[in-house]
Amino acid sequence: MNYLNELKEYAKEHYVPIARLDVVEYLDTLIKKNKYQTFLEIGTAIAYTSIYLALQNKISIVTVERDLQMFKTAKDFINKYQALNILQIYEAASYFYPENKYDLIFIDANKSHNLLYLQRYLKCLTSQGTIVIDNINLNDLLGDVPIKKKQKYEMINQTLIENIQKIPNIEYQIKREIGDGIAIIKQSF
Repeated sequence: MNYLNELKEYAKEHYVPIARLDVVEYLDTLIKKNKYQTFLEIGTAIAYTSIYLALQNKISIVTVERDLQMFKTAKDFINKYQALNILQIYEAASYFYPENKYDLIFIDANKSHNLLYLQRYLKCLTSQGTIVIDNINLNDLLGDVPIKKKQKYEMINQTLIENIQKIPNIEYQIKREIGDGIAIIKQSF
């Protein structure tokens, strides 16, 4: 898995936020356990998560990224590692609306839009599918981040969790011990 080291090193050198490895491994476990066939990623960055899952599973992946430079960098890495089951979409996630439904949707994009993304993409989830939202704890906001910014994002996440609790016909869990905290949402009919 040398590709993981290269992608992590690139992310570190270029200050690109990527999911923590235990989050990606959790997604991989969900795919294998539930025999998921389709995966939608909101927020590609350098395609770390998608490449990992593509190389570990026979799964169809769609990943959406709005930043052109990140899109191009991800494309280079996808081609380098021959992760041929990844389809990239260059578009803002708030405008992208897929025609298909997905077994697993991973939201790891602009945190201030997580509630919007959840509401938008919940409709795109298969009946047995799962949505995972990353960075619920916000521990990755360290260092020189102004306290007001951290408080703003804490309030955004609190509002997200409160709204998740109000959504009918779903089951949810908050797993703060995985990565920087994740929210897991499943439909329950």
